[in-house]
Amino acid sequence: MEKRTFIVMVVAVFAAVPALASPATVLPGVYTNEEQVQLAADAGTPVPLWTGLRIETADRGALVQRVDAFGASLGAPERWQIIESADRVSIRTGRCLRNFAIVPAGLTIINQSRACAAAGGPTTVTASGMAMVTADGAMIELQRGRAFACKAAPPRGSGKAASWVKTGLMLHDAGGRVAVVIDAAVPQRFTLHLRNIAWPINPADARLMLALHTDDADAPAAAALADPAATRIGVMVGAIAVRCALVPPR
Repeated sequence: MEKRTFIVMVVAVFAAVPALASPATVLPGVYTNEEQVQLAADAGTPVPLWTGLRIETADRGALVQRVDAFGASLGAPERWQIIESADRVSIRTGRCLRNFAIVPAGLTIINQSRACAAAGGPTTVTASGMAMVTADGAMIELQRGRAFACKAAPPRGSGKAASWVKTGLMLHDAGGRVAVVIDAAVPQRFTLHLRNIAWPINPADARLMLALHTDDADAPAAAALADPAATRIGVMVGAIAVRCALVPPR
C-alpha cells in the first residue's frame, strides 16, 4: 500500500470524530504509530521508525515526551507553547510557529513559519490520534491509546493456589507493553502487548488484541481478540490468566 493511500484513509477516519473542546482536551494522551509500522511491515513497504509520545498539559502549553513501547522516557521532553484565538490554535516550538484551524474533527494545520522546515511537528490532531511530519519530511500517523489496568493470577478453578498475583499492570491499546515477573516456585517472565487494530483497515475487520509473549519470542504464546471498543479483555495460557479493564478517563 502506498503512503498516500494510507494517509487518505486515516484522514477519512479523523473526519468521523466529534468536535473537541480545546487543545487542553485533545492534546494530552499517549500516542504511537504501532499500526502504521505493522501495516508497512505486512505490506512489504519501507517500515517507518516506531514512535511513541506522551503529551501532558503544562503552563500555557504542553510537554511532549518521547517514550518506548513500555512507557519509558526517551531523552528530554519538548515544550509546546499553545496560543488560542476564536478560530485557530497556534503551537510554538522554539522558533517554529504552526497555525491550526479548528475543524469538526479537531485541529488541522493551515500554515507554518519558515523555521518549521527544520523541525518536526503535528499537522492534524483528533480524538483518534495525530499526524506528524518529521524533520526529514516523513509522515508519521500516531494512534491515541486508551489506558488499561491488568491483573495476572493463576486461573480460577485451576486447583492451583493463588501463591502469586500481579495487579496494577498498566498499558495502553496503541501497542503498549508491560513486562511481568512472577516470583513463584518456578519464576516466570512474560510480556503483555495490547493493540487496537482499528484503522486504517475496513471497520468490519477492526479488533482489540491482547497478546502474551514469553521468552522474547516473536509469536505470542497466547492471544485474545475483542471488539475494538471493548473495555475488557483477557487471555489465559498454562498457569497464567490475565484480565485487563479500561481505565476511565479523568
